[in-house]
Amino acid sequence: MADKTKSDPELKTLFRDRWFLRYGVMDSGLVIRDVRHDGFNLAKDIRVTRVWIDTEYPVKSDRKHELDLKLNDGWNQFGLLATDDIKVRDSTTEKPVNPSSAFSHYTNKFELTASYRSNEAYLKDTPNHCILDVKQRYQFGNYGTNPAHEPTASLKATRLFPLLSFKFPPVEDKSQPYPKYFRADYRLDINLDNIDESELTKGSRSGDKTTNKAAIFRDRENPPGRMEAVSMGISSLFDALEKPLPREIVSWGLVATHPPSRISKQQTWDNVHIWPAKKGGLRGSISTPGAFHAFHCHWRWGAVAGDPDKKSSLAPAFGQPQFKGSGWSRSVGGALIDEAIPQQNLRFAITKNDLPEWAAEKNPSTRDFRSLFVDNRGRSPADLSNGDDLVLWISFEVFRNEDNLSSPWGGTLFVNGFYFAHNPDTTQFEFGAGGAYESGVYSENADPWERLAR
Repeated sequence: MADKTKSDPELKTLFRDRWFLRYGVMDSGLVIRDVRHDGFNLAKDIRVTRVWIDTEYPVKSDRKHELDLKLNDGWNQFGLLATDDIKVRDSTTEKPVNPSSAFSHYTNKFELTASYRSNEAYLKDTPNHCILDVKQRYQFGNYGTNPAHEPTASLKATRLFPLLSFKFPPVEDKSQPYPKYFRADYRLDINLDNIDESELTKGSRSGDKTTNKAAIFRDRENPPGRMEAVSMGISSLFDALEKPLPREIVSWGLVATHPPSRISKQQTWDNVHIWPAKKGGLRGSISTPGAFHAFHCHWRWGAVAGDPDKKSSLAPAFGQPQFKGSGWSRSVGGALIDEAIPQQNLRFAITKNDLPEWAAEKNPSTRDFRSLFVDNRGRSPADLSNGDDLVLWISFEVFRNEDNLSSPWGGTLFVNGFYFAHNPDTTQFEFGAGGAYESGVYSENADPWERLAR
């Protein structure tokens, strides 16, 4: 049973394979804190804040069978309780492999796992009653360029996969309510610091540890022509961007075949970058190509990145599976998701870390993802243009394939994970002032919060 009197138990410390972190199972499941790689700060806190389950999609639901759960929450009547102690697995016990074919070739040095089961059946006393099984896995990668993290294969980085898996049995009676909607909300308190390799070698940690900037991008599907690239520069690689992010945002990353159908693919964002808001001189913005001291989270790449025919000496990794994704074609890039659950939405938000309602220990989440931010901040999102203490929020929604109810339904979320690069830029091209991805805002801004890629 979850400890009802202690929501923040004593955390264990782990230092191995160049990673440092503290971890423990709380009333929000397995949480990792104070995460560093090679001494570089990565995140203050990473967790799954809530899980939502229903027998109908939110726009149609009467909420009779809707569940709003925290992992390992002993106070909830339904409950999702940890079934065993946290396990640390590595290649000597059970090789930690990503369940997605797009990322299964990455080397994970070790993983932390925790499993949960409901303390009573969902849809109890109905033909489709079922026990819910959920599993968390944090997989921690090595550092390097093989496999590549981006198409030029020039960026050394490490990967972290905060995986969450769920499973439901086949439907016994499709005329009765059955699970068809699963959602998990993540809160990632990213905390990069303005420190380079030489400072760490000297034992110095004088850099700013709390001020970060962020950027969001919508990739072009195909590369620009020569004249276009000359006239527009590196920004010609993107259909839309906000760099640095001028103010808080809550928007769309992926849209599946189910509602909200009003959002077209051309209006969704593809990736988020966060970097130290370095002060002064040429270090006023992110260093590119490659974003060498930054957090990267991509859930889609433009079609060209997955095209093996575009492979060249400058982009040797074009066509590799981590750049294709589900549904990839030479005209449209695919979604980096678990192929077992192809119908997904992804929503994200980037906010300041300054409101009590958004604090990590509250495990915040609302039925409508957007309302968590708009209802607490108001109509005017906070200014982020000069950098701040930032939090990245990601909500995954999964919709059941109703043409295949005789099979179990389940899969894994966040298989794309994210990567963290902290080595200095050693390429011959470095664009410190504004970055090679020029600073600018190229998006539709009719809604101050839900700004969509044009």
